[in-house]
Amino acid sequence: MRVQFQQAFRAVILMAFVAFLVQLHQTGDIVHYINPKYEHLSMIGAWLFLVLFLTQIFRIWSYEKPRHKHAHCNHAGHKHDHGDGPLTLKKVFSYGIIILPLATGLIFPETTLDASIAEKKGIMLSLGNNGPNSQGEEGSEDPVNQGGIPTGDHTAFDPNVLTNTMTSEEYESKIEALKQSQEITMTEQMYAAVYQEINNNPSAFVGKKISFSGFVYREQGFTQSQVVLSRFLITHCIADAGVVGFLSEFEGAGELTQDTWIEATGELTIQEYNGKQMPTIQITDWKTIEQPEQPYVYPVQIQYL
Repeated sequence: MRVQFQQAFRAVILMAFVAFLVQLHQTGDIVHYINPKYEHLSMIGAWLFLVLFLTQIFRIWSYEKPRHKHAHCNHAGHKHDHGDGPLTLKKVFSYGIIILPLATGLIFPETTLDASIAEKKGIMLSLGNNGPNSQGEEGSEDPVNQGGIPTGDHTAFDPNVLTNTMTSEEYESKIEALKQSQEITMTEQMYAAVYQEINNNPSAFVGKKISFSGFVYREQGFTQSQVVLSRFLITHCIADAGVVGFLSEFEGAGELTQDTWIEATGELTIQEYNGKQMPTIQITDWKTIEQPEQPYVYPVQIQYL
């Protein structure tokens, strides 16, 4: 019996993937990479890696057989696996592709998307003009349209809340309550739907008080009193994260550095920016805060019955 080192190496890779995924779930950091609604799929992936690992274990050891029983191997058309085989450049390249995502996750520290990424992606200041109507359509993939309306209180981050679903009737009811309310509080869990409703029909919200939080992002051409208070919206995973935010105006905005987190309250108005009419928040009260434990926002799924 002898050990086949390449087979053992493959088993180690599979087990490393299992450990990495389990660690992300145990710490809750998995929601920094994917939308919480996909957590169960991620766990299924971890179980599949575990099954593959257990299967791979039986390939690590091979038993030597008498040489005369393999004499026919020289005949044309007969091929047998007698071990790992040479470690070719092609194999090294293949291993490298498989290990790369695992290595980046284990070696490089987790970082939060910030204003530098927002600059590359571009800010979605007028998202409501680019998407479907506020009621949405069944099967819509619009990241903001699949959401709900905040209940009016800031709650501590809870990954379970982010996977909430609601019926279309509940959604309609909350939309109507939002339109009737004179004070709007944008919570992390329901940020996306409120954002789109305001952008779709900003005139209906003019003069209303709004409270929300976000990090400071500033584009070229902004005045000293203008910033965008932004959040990253993750639809499926970190790769498709988009930046959403409200143009905000207040004294002292120009002194704030990029990525400073602000909790603000102000009055919703409409003003022209780059030739477009868009909602703008005239901030009346604000304070700097620490980056939230969960800085991203996610859409909440609507069930169409």
